[in-house]
Amino acid sequence: MAERVIETLCAQGIPVRSLPASLARDWPGVQILDLVLAIATGCDAVEGMFGPDGPSGTRAREGWQVATLIATDLRAMQALGMPADTALDLLAYWQIHDAYFLDQEPSK
Repeated sequence: MAERVIETLCAQGIPVRSLPASLARDWPGVQILDLVLAIATGCDAVEGMFGPDGPSGTRAREGWQVATLIATDLRAMQALGMPADTALDLLAYWQIHDAYFLDQEPSK
């Protein structure tokens, strides 16, 4: 997953905001915090390779924000009493309560 994050952060044509849904669909059984960890690991790697400036650095900062929003969604899921274990649960939450990450998916 972290490799996908790094590839996405270094590619200009893919919205960073599309990462969570893409990862969740391709790894539906992983724990939600594993998605957060993969995104954070990828962001850290990109910043380490390219620094905080430039296009990749900017996209890495977007990735950090995305990771934070996923953790916030996890807490919201818990507060609502929804299943909050796997990426599949996260996709269900987004479909019902918050389509922010689903709205920006690139066409496949």
